[in-house]
Amino acid sequence: MNNGGINRILITYFFKKWVKETIKEIVEEVFTFYVFKKMMVGIIGVIISLSFLAWGFIAVVRWYDFKSNCADYLELAGDAPTVEKADEFLGHAPQYMERRGHTNGSAALILPFPSTNVGIWYEEIKGAKEATA
Repeated sequence: MNNGGINRILITYFFKKWVKETIKEIVEEVFTFYVFKKMMVGIIGVIISLSFLAWGFIAVVRWYDFKSNCADYLELAGDAPTVEKADEFLGHAPQYMERRGHTNGSAALILPFPSTNVGIWYEEIKGAKEATA
C-alpha cells in the first residue's frame, strides 16, 4: 500500500472513533439533561403537592377554630330558649373576633361583597349582643 492509503485508513479510523466519542458525549449530555429535567419536574411536583397539603391543613385548622369558638356559639344563640342564654352565647363571638383581629376587612378570596365584609358581621353581632343585654 502506498502512504496515501494508510493515511486515508488512519484518518477514517480516527474520524470514526471521534464521531463515536462525540455521539456518545452528546447522548450522555442529552440523557443527563433529560434526567435532570425529569428530576426537577418531580421536585417541583413534590413542592407544589406539599404546599397544597399545608394550605389544606391550615384551612381545616382555622375552620375548626372558627367553628368551635365562634360559629357554634352564634348557632346556640339563635336556638337559645331564653334571652339570657342568647346573651350568654352571643358574648363569645365578639370576644373571639376581637381576640383574633377579625373586626374589619373582607373574607372574600377574589371579589369583595358586602356579605363578605367582616366589619359588617362584627357590628351586627355586637348589635345583637347589645340588644339582648
